Amino acid sequence: MLDVQYRMRGVISKFPREEFYDGLLTDGDGVNDRKFGKRLLEGVKAKCPCLGEMRILDYRGQEQKQGMSLVNMGEVEVIVKVLEALGNIFGSLVLKGKVGIITPYASQVGAIKRRLEAAGDRIVHADTNTVDGFQGRECEIIILSLVRAGKGEGVGFLEDRRRMNVALTRPREMLIIVSDVQRVGKDKVWGKLFQAAREERNIVALGGKVPEKLEDLKDPKAPQAFDALEEGEERGVEGGVAQDVYGLGGL
Repeated sequence: MLDVQYRMRGVISKFPREEFYDGLLTDGDGVNDRKFGKRLLEGVKAKCPCLGEMRILDYRGQEQKQGMSLVNMGEVEVIVKVLEALGNIFGSLVLKGKVGIITPYASQVGAIKRRLEAAGDRIVHADTNTVDGFQGRECEIIILSLVRAGKGEGVGFLEDRRRMNVALTRPREMLIIVSDVQRVGKDKVWGKLFQAAREERNIVALGGKVPEKLEDLKDPKAPQAFDALEEGEERGVEGGVAQDVYGLGGL
């Protein structure tokens, strides 16, 4: 079995290492020191502090049946806001080929692709696929849309530990999970991930509203950030809108 991993930053690899590899997998030298990753995280910290190397955007939306699959259009819009923020900071060309979007549901893949096509060049291009379709691949930035939301009990495909492991281990430098934490957290393993994220202050509470600009939301790790996770309320607004390119070009 592989005992050293060189793909993920340590913050991203921590949960998979402990949950799926019984702590036997370790991080290789240099996973936290890559040039692209350093500049990426410096950029989001300065211009969009609600994002970071590991973040869960807790959006209380609603899943919808579509044929034999499911969609969550609210999560699609949150993803668009993430891509807009990244584009505002770094420019679309700099991140071309470096962003992937993963979701367990084929209908959600289709909904995301149509929305990104409609948005055109104003947002960062992202390769979108199912969890199975992304197996064996990696990206600098991964956005994971979990879809399941609302008052239901089961989480369907999300109960599959193999798929969960695949989904969580695709990113190199940044993992953004868009999810209804209360609903998906009813699953034992996802619940453990979300609890760890709470303890590390990596959850951004959006409530049921898609924010106008992610750049206006607070860093969940900031001492003054109001913790509204249980209430599902929006975080307070702080800071301004980032328009300039932060300087990842040439990497």
